[in-house]
Amino acid sequence: MSTAYANDSGRSRRRFLIGTLSTAAALAACTGSSSSSSTRRNTIAPSGTPGPARPPAGTVPPPVTSGPTDGSAVMAVSRNLVNGEQDPFYMHTSLLCHEPLVGLDDALAPIPGLAERWTSSNDGLTWTFFLRKGVQFSDGEPFDAAAVVTTIERNLAISPRTSSFFTLNAKDAYGALAGVRAVDAGTVEFRHTSPYPVMEATMTNFFSAIYSPKSFTSSGDFKGIPGTTGPFKLASWQTDQYALLQRHDSYWGPKPPLREIRLRVIPDPNTRVSALIAGEVDAVVELGGLLPVQARQLANRTDMTVGADPISITQFLTFNCGKPPFNDVRLRQAVVRSFDRETVVKELVLGYAEPGKSLLSPFS
Repeated sequence: MSTAYANDSGRSRRRFLIGTLSTAAALAACTGSSSSSSTRRNTIAPSGTPGPARPPAGTVPPPVTSGPTDGSAVMAVSRNLVNGEQDPFYMHTSLLCHEPLVGLDDALAPIPGLAERWTSSNDGLTWTFFLRKGVQFSDGEPFDAAAVVTTIERNLAISPRTSSFFTLNAKDAYGALAGVRAVDAGTVEFRHTSPYPVMEATMTNFFSAIYSPKSFTSSGDFKGIPGTTGPFKLASWQTDQYALLQRHDSYWGPKPPLREIRLRVIPDPNTRVSALIAGEVDAVVELGGLLPVQARQLANRTDMTVGADPISITQFLTFNCGKPPFNDVRLRQAVVRSFDRETVVKELVLGYAEPGKSLLSPFS
């Protein structure tokens, strides 16, 4: 049994954390069909390898090998993945619409994104990003250093701004940033007043999602659906109903095999699985799409494919250390040492996780 302590020597601390499960698996399922006449039933690929397998360090997801088709699909998700104009990011990264300067491979190691490479000065005060060429936003605008500067300066202006996806906080994102400038059309420079060695990590995901300069109002909100650079573009959406994705035909990388994906928001897990079995949707996808027990049940069906991809989420229990009985350090330690993480992983999440050894993911 592994145990994690979080500064237990300070008894005034309000919360005490117990790392329980880490590297949980994002589960997904899709239907299969032997009928070649059914476009929707033959364009869904498995979302990963069944079971909670951790990829080796340094691996990169395989490229898309199938070419574009006119196929479409309907997929069920558990939550709204589009928040709209006042959200700092408009939509979630899982839609594959907006892209960051720095990407991550399956082992969470930095890889090129919209920036092909980046460097840090010897004094740690300047980060320089060299941008990918030939990239175009979905609204037809070119991606260049000016677009990066526009997005970053807008983020600085509206920070802090909350989102159900991830709070935009400029200090966390960019450190003590003195300014950002376009050195030339393909080069962006971030200058700091003090070294910020983790910027390579913070520029992955939301904090460096770049949008077309035409996407923003003077207040920093979005003007409707923003122009993005990813393999898909958002065509339309309705809260609690759906999000419609269309292939970005000018995408700089491999084109998605599907022309269109409709994501239906179905909050109830049993209703999602019922819709899948009834053929109302082609797949159940995204974080929280399937419960572990549902994944096990569907894996036994010959007409279903269940996939699992590791994710870097740590789940933990908290104590209120400011009132009895957990203001007693001895009781907290007793609970920590008696908590059977292995049984929780085996019996509650059916192996789709790893027992926690600290508050950090094993990928960290």
